[in-house]
Amino acid sequence: MNRLEKAIVFSALVAQCVVIALGVFGLSSEPPRPSSAPRSALALTLLLSIAAIVLLLRDLYKREFPNPNSKLTWLLVMAFTGGIGILIYAFRHAVHPRTKLAHA
Repeated sequence: MNRLEKAIVFSALVAQCVVIALGVFGLSSEPPRPSSAPRSALALTLLLSIAAIVLLLRDLYKREFPNPNSKLTWLLVMAFTGGIGILIYAFRHAVHPRTKLAHA
């Protein structure tokens, strides 16, 4: 992934953390009040999140793994665990450059 793609992925993660924090803060206040996050910020977070998922899936497709089943395993982990699997893949693989494996 190049720097722009990494910036999109990590800004999406930061935006999700901010929206979650605002939601938790909004739920804990008495009396309940409307969401303090504007709709445009939520829409931007949604667009960044979709872009990040697309970029991470593209990185998974292009990356070579020593085990041929690793791509399917990561795809299933990302699909069934949601944000946690995507976060783990982003920090474990996406931050490192893709390299060609030497096939024997």
